[in-house]
Amino acid sequence: MAKRRCFSIDVMESDKYLDLSPQAKVLYVHFNLKSDDEGVVINPVSAMRFLGLDKRYLDELIDSGFILDIEGLYIVAHWQMHNRIPPSKMNPSVYHSKIKKLMLTDENIYTPLPRKPLVPVSEN
Repeated sequence: MAKRRCFSIDVMESDKYLDLSPQAKVLYVHFNLKSDDEGVVINPVSAMRFLGLDKRYLDELIDSGFILDIEGLYIVAHWQMHNRIPPSKMNPSVYHSKIKKLMLTDENIYTPLPRKPLVPVSEN
């Protein structure tokens, strides 16, 4: 994990961010600070305990789309907007298999890959 992180003004001054509770805003900042180089939140429970916050603020971040819950792994949705790490300095996440379940939008926001519909088996 790096010792420096950046924040995009486009995210931090958006109406959607400003509508969050003060506690959720602080948790979001700490999650960005505690993320690996691909946006995976390292030790989210420790961050919440450190701040004296409970899961409802994590739920608020998930519900508002700032944090993604991918099979119990929390990822900062706007990570690529905040931090552009050169490949030569990137430390790939140990959770790369779960990150592969995400795609980047044109705005550099992580979003889950669309699920393919199940093809019904015809009965003959």
